[in-house]
Amino acid sequence: NTDPQSYAAYFVNHWQFLDPGYKDSLAWQNRLYNEGLIDPEYFTDKGNARLKEAFVTGKLGYFENNVDFNMKTNYGSLLKNLQKNIPGAEFVSIRPIRNVNDGQVYNPVYPPSGGLSFVPKTSKNPEACVQYMNFIAGEGGYHVYFGFEGEHYRLEDGIPVTIDGEFNARDKDWICNDLALTFGMSEDLFIKSMVKSYPGYEPYVASNYENALAGTHLKADHQPYSKEVNDLTAAVKKVHNDFQVKLITCRPSEFDDLWNEFQEEMNKAGASRILELRREMYNL
Repeated sequence: NTDPQSYAAYFVNHWQFLDPGYKDSLAWQNRLYNEGLIDPEYFTDKGNARLKEAFVTGKLGYFENNVDFNMKTNYGSLLKNLQKNIPGAEFVSIRPIRNVNDGQVYNPVYPPSGGLSFVPKTSKNPEACVQYMNFIAGEGGYHVYFGFEGEHYRLEDGIPVTIDGEFNARDKDWICNDLALTFGMSEDLFIKSMVKSYPGYEPYVASNYENALAGTHLKADHQPYSKEVNDLTAAVKKVHNDFQVKLITCRPSEFDDLWNEFQEEMNKAGASRILELRREMYNL
């Protein structure tokens, strides 16, 4: 149900790690692992080093990541390096998988508030914080992200186009996303800028953005703050992280028993209590 209130109710009443569909997902990953289709050391991969190596050497069959993961020069231009190593090699962006219940595509996205920017009460310089946010919300955010005309980009029909991707990677790209909290630019213009920044790969980049934005966008509301929920969530996620690797890498014959143990430990850590508290906060 795409009705905002119904979606919020679903969000409140379900905890991903307790949902039967999550068990199916892990069982599928377990099968892939035991058939040798997943890197046996995937859980030791820090900073996606093994993923990147598999990508540029042609060993990777499919993967999921953000739109520009394999194109940004600060990630090593993975697609370009793949094609240097294996001429003719290519990756193709695929559309999101359709929902099994109604055949539609649903895409979870940030709520209208986006990333919440606020000044904590403990700040020693709240005026400076607000001044920075005002700067970023105006032209400052644009320049922090794209840099300076003639140095980092040139304008083509009002669209900022990267001049030298490798220079930008060293000079600003590694931090621009963290500093440019928000800036005034339409989604359409931003995508056109990204597409034009990769000469020779424009159709590929465009298809990535098109697929990333496909379907019905579902926006979940932020939960009201609760210290108890926050504390329990940290404990529950620790249990999940401990069991996730075990569930994916165990022998198939061990999976069901391990899943039952996982559910018991999750509830001991407070997963069921989190659902109760969510219902109370949302009056459900």
